[in-house]
Amino acid sequence: MANLNGFNPDEVPDDDNGSFEPIPPGRYELEVVDSDLVQTRSGKGMLLKLQHRVVSGPHENRRIFSQHNFQHENATAQEIGQREIKNLCAAIGHTGPLEDSNDLHGIAFMASVKIGKTTPEYPDPKNEISRFIPRDGGASSQRSAPVQRPAPAQQQRQAASAATGGGSRPGWMNRQAGAR
Repeated sequence: MANLNGFNPDEVPDDDNGSFEPIPPGRYELEVVDSDLVQTRSGKGMLLKLQHRVVSGPHENRRIFSQHNFQHENATAQEIGQREIKNLCAAIGHTGPLEDSNDLHGIAFMASVKIGKTTPEYPDPKNEISRFIPRDGGASSQRSAPVQRPAPAQQQRQAASAATGGGSRPGWMNRQAGAR
C-alpha cells in the first residue's frame, strides 16, 4: 500500500484533453503526429490515415483524424483524396515527390476545422478538416533544410523500392497495411 498523503482528486482542475467531444469549428494550428496507409474496406484502394494534434490554444493536444483516398477504384474519389494530400503538402511547404508519410509529421500548419455530418453507422459528431492552410496565410512556405533520415530507414526504403520493381510507387506505399 502506498501513502498518498491525503491527495484529493476533487481539487485537481478538469481537463478536456480526454474528451471525445468535437472542438468548436474554426481555424486551428495543427501538425501531423501519426500516419498509416491502409486498404479500403473493399480492398480495391488505399487510404492515407492521418492523426493531427492541435498545437496551441485552449484545445492544445486534442486530436483530429482524417483519411484520404490515395488510390481508389472511383477516379473522382481518388482525385479528391490526392488533392487533399497535395493541399496538406502545400500547407507544410513540402514540394516534390512525397516519399514517406513521415515527411508530413511535425510541421505546423493552419486548418479550417468543422463538425462533420453524422451517419447511422457513425452517429457521434466528429471534427473534420475542411481546408489545409499554410501558417503564413497562403504565401508559399519552404522548409529551410530537408529532413535528414537515419541510414537504416533509408536502406529499408531502398530495399522496399527494389522489392517492388524499382519504385513506380512512392516508398511509403510499400509499407504493409498496419505496419509502422
